[in-house]
This record gives sequence, structure tokens and C-alpha cells, in this order.
Amino acid sequence: MQQPIQLMIPAGAKTIDAYSSEGFTISGDMVRADILIMRDHIVSLNQDAAQSDEEMLTRAAALQPPPKLLVFGTGKTHRFIPPSLRQICKAHGIGLETMDTASAVRTYNILLAEAREVAGLFLRP
Repeated sequence: MQQPIQLMIPAGAKTIDAYSSEGFTISGDMVRADILIMRDHIVSLNQDAAQSDEEMLTRAAALQPPPKLLVFGTGKTHRFIPPSLRQICKAHGIGLETMDTASAVRTYNILLAEAREVAGLFLRP
């Protein structure tokens, strides 16, 4: 008999429950913006105007304490990030993985359940 897989999310951790082109549902609350998320806090990124990848990665690299890994969901489709922008995270000792937002959300939640030091930068699909 197969057993269902259950993620054991740490108490108080911010998980992404759902996402759409409208925004993200995080631990039951809707955020209508692109987001930067860590275990215990969320930052809405583009309240007034879209920020560039460089601006968003710079904000992510400045997180304290810095995550070991940043999962970057680039929207509906995967976009490669130029080496010059990858250097922003590398200079702060942060690994960077890019993928489409759907994959990135799943990856973030799994890494969070594994108690990894992860942050997510997610663009709405």
C-alpha cells in the first residue's frame, strides 16, 4: 500500500499555497505582486512598477541572514539569467537556481520542509 507524501513544514514558516497571474497565496494570505520570500517574512517587489532582474536579485542578495540558496521563479517560462546578474548572488555566497515559477514554487516548499536555508524570488506567471 502506498503512503501519501506529506511535507512537514516548520512551525511559522511561510509556504506558498497557490499562485496565478494575480499573485501568490502565502500561508492563507493573498499577495498581489511579485515576491521575495524567506521562512519568516515576505517582501512585495513591484507595488508601483516592475523592477528589473538586477534590482530584484540585489534585494535578495541583501537578505539577512543570507540564504544558502535562492530559487528564482522567472514567470510562466524559464529564462536564463546572464552571468553578470548571477554574480550578484555569488558575491554574497548565495547559490542561484532559476526555473519557471510553477517549478520554483514546488522546489521552494520542498526545501523549506527540509529545513534548508532557502529564499524564493517569484515572478507571477
